[in-house]
Parts: sequence; structure tokens; C-alpha cells
Amino acid sequence: MKKRLFLVSFIVLCITALYIVKTYALFETNAESVNELAIGRWSIFINSNLVSYSESVPLDMFIYDNNIHVREGYIAPGNGGSFRIDLSAEGTDVATVCTIDMQNDEILEHENIDVFIENSSIPNLLNSTKSYKVIFGQDDVSKITNINYRLIWTSIDEYDEDDNKLIGLNYNINFDVHCEQYLGE
Repeated sequence: MKKRLFLVSFIVLCITALYIVKTYALFETNAESVNELAIGRWSIFINSNLVSYSESVPLDMFIYDNNIHVREGYIAPGNGGSFRIDLSAEGTDVATVCTIDMQNDEILEHENIDVFIENSSIPNLLNSTKSYKVIFGQDDVSKITNINYRLIWTSIDEYDEDDNKLIGLNYNINFDVHCEQYLGE
């Protein structure tokens, strides 16, 4: 009786070991595969210039306000103007976040000149009139935003002497653009 029990146990053990070996071999043979990675591409354009490869990005022509006291194409106290930046993430396969910081240090000393974001086609996430932040989701239908900046030069008598110093000078308004893949916050 003990011999039969031992023999049956031995046969069951052999069958179990055989199934384990076959199962292991099955997993071993299915473990090999070729994997193709689809890498998401992204590219950011400002006014049709690829940001990654452009040293300077030309803005659209500055549009001056009509004023009968100022010659066309010029700006003076009591006048203003606007310019537009088109930020595009079209053709991008991943979610991206872009921040545009305006650097107008050259005109900060002139308190009667102000440059600010007048409006944009996608809301600004920073609640700032100088800096703009937008997130382009991977499934966004429109991956273009237009940011309209406004320059106002207020005519104030106490600034007349400082205003006269600006005649014939060129002042720069610089923008620092930082874009990266958006991974959530």
C-alpha cells in the first residue's frame, strides 16, 4: 500500500514538473518581441519662426494709434500702439507649457510709458499683464494663441524732461520664451 501511494505520488509529481517545465518554456519563448517606440514630437513657433532654431524672432509690424498730432509711423506722448505675438504648437504630439516673460527694463524708468498684455485668444494662466503662460494639451483642437501687447505713452507735464531724452533713441522690449513638455502640476 505504501509502495502504491509512493508510486502514485511520484507519478503526480513528475506530471506536475512536466507541466511546470512546459509552462516555463512557453513563457520563455513568448518573452521575445520587437518594440517600436512612437516618440512624440513637439515644436513651438513664434510668428512662424521655430523657437528652437531662431536667435531672434521678428514681431509683427508695430501698429501705432492714429493721432492727428503725431506723424504716421512715430510714437510720442499721448499716443500708443500695439503689436501681436502668435504662439503656435501646431503639429505637436505632446502637451506643452509655454511662458513668455516680457523684459522692458529699458523703459521702466519712464513711469508714463506702460506695456501690457491687452488680450489673448487663450486665457493667461499667470494673472499678469507682463508675463503670459499657456498650456497646450495634446488633444487641443486649436494650438495657436495670439497675444496682443499694448503700449501707452501718457502725456504728463512733469515727465516732459524725461520724455525729451527719448528722442532719437531706440528702446527694446525683449521677450524670454520658455517651453517644455507639460507633465501636470
